[in-house]
Order: sequence, then structure tokens, then C-alpha cells
Amino acid sequence: MASGETGPGRDGTQVAQVDDDEWHAGTLEQLISEIENELPVAPRHSGSAGMSIGEAVSMAEEEALAGEPDLLRDTPLRLLGYANEVGEGFRPVAPRFVVPTYAVALGYVVADTVHKYTLAGGDGAAGPQGVSPGLAAADTLVWQLFASVAVPGFIINRAVWFAQQGVEQAGRLPEGLPLRRLLQLPAVRRWLPTAAGLALIPFIVEPVDKFVHRQMDITFRRWFNVPTHFVWGETPTPPEASS
Repeated sequence: MASGETGPGRDGTQVAQVDDDEWHAGTLEQLISEIENELPVAPRHSGSAGMSIGEAVSMAEEEALAGEPDLLRDTPLRLLGYANEVGEGFRPVAPRFVVPTYAVALGYVVADTVHKYTLAGGDGAAGPQGVSPGLAAADTLVWQLFASVAVPGFIINRAVWFAQQGVEQAGRLPEGLPLRRLLQLPAVRRWLPTAAGLALIPFIVEPVDKFVHRQMDITFRRWFNVPTHFVWGETPTPPEASS
């Protein structure tokens, strides 16, 4: 039946009829609209609440085309930044091993700084996120020194020290206590502090990274007008929008 024609309804009245193509098209549009309303996409970045499925797909396509993962941040090379934490863990049993691990970690910091400078253009012009190469390099250098070297290195150093103190004070535990006998074993006294320090490393990586980002957001990045939580490959938050 052609669109616009009328026909008898169930009660004998004349009702407007539409052809099958128009009916299916209207039904499909209505179904898509209902799905978007009932299943909103969880926001990935600030300001993206209420994003429709179509907008989410577009964003995913843009991010997929943005480029490959960061070589020094998203691959196993990132572990080079924690070389000094491993050195701090081995300080009680191999003190000469500590300094070379700091050299490896600092080499990684310099490499990432140069990488971000090059990624931003390296010619003094503003990079893809509106940050000059020099400022991008400075931000990377400061963040890496604190997030990969200073803060986690201090945490592991103190964890190993406290473990050593605990082993040395094992003699004060009550006689006959199994824990006292365990802590007085030569192998345990030698390796427990190192094991404690190394075991702690995986649990401090993400918290330390976030902590340093937050501190830089309210200090360095605010002072030099760098987007908050500045990370290459992610959508930055404008400085004026930060709290």
C-alpha cells in the first residue's frame, strides 16, 4: 500500500497507512535512540558524561588512529625507570649494586625526556597538545625524577631499613616462639629485607605515579600553564578547568 493511503482499522474507522520501508526505517531509528538513552557510555575523560554510542565510537576511532603506544611508557622499557628501586632492595646484600642501578634509572629518565621533546616537535613550536617542546621536556624530566627515582626509591629504602630493624630485634621476641627462631636463621636475616623491598615495588608504582601527577598539577603545571595531568597520547584537561 502506498504511503499516505487510508484503510479500515479494526473498529471500521479509516486510519493512515505507511509502506513497509518507511515503517522499518522509523522503527530502526526509534530502536537506536532507545538504546542510546538506556545504555549511556561511561565517560572516559572529564566532560564526557552522557556521551552517545555514536560519539563514543567516533572517539574510539580517533584514538585508534592517534598512533602507536608510547615506547617508553607503555612497553616493558618502563621497567628501566624502577632499576634504582631494585638496587635499593639489594642494598643490604650487594651495596655496590646500588649506584649502577641509579645510573640506569637516570638514563631512562633522560631518554624519556628527549623522546617527549622530539615528539612535541623539537623546533620551538607548540606541540600537538599546545605545549612547547621545551616545556614538554621539562615536565617529563621533573615528573620522571620524582615518580621513577626519588619517591619510590625513598619508599623502598625505608621499607628495607624497617625490615632490617625487625630482623635485628627478633631476639626480643619470647623464647620458644616459632617466629623468633625463623627470624634468627642466617638466610632469613640476610635476605628478608631484600625480599620485602622487592615485593613492595609492584604495589607502589601506580599510587606514586598518580601522587606525583597530582602534586605537579597544583605546582609546576599551574605555574607554567601546562595541561593538568599532562601525559602524551591522552586528552589533557585545560589548566583553567583544574581545581
